[in-house]
Amino acid sequence: DEQLARKAIHAICVLAVKVDDIVGGCVDALIAIMNVRSPHIAQESAIGCQLILRQYPNGFEELITKLCGLMDLIVEPESKMAISWVLGEYGDRIDDAAGTLSLF
Repeated sequence: DEQLARKAIHAICVLAVKVDDIVGGCVDALIAIMNVRSPHIAQESAIGCQLILRQYPNGFEELITKLCGLMDLIVEPESKMAISWVLGEYGDRIDDAAGTLSLF
């Protein structure tokens, strides 16, 4: 169910931002979910990754790598904005960030 998956991803990301003790487990769960490579999962994951990376700017760079693998599935405006933010903030760590940003 698409709505259930979106709500679950959102809940995982909110927990990651609000409860420091479980952020690692939340990030691991999010990465596992992102392995599914589904469009609706990619949309919600992009937004969630932005939340986590804003809260923990020097941690969890594995989210960036995983998110870059889902770029072809990102189509919703809010998700595109989240990806654009990640590309802008972490562009020095992403191959061809400027080229990828130009796709949006």
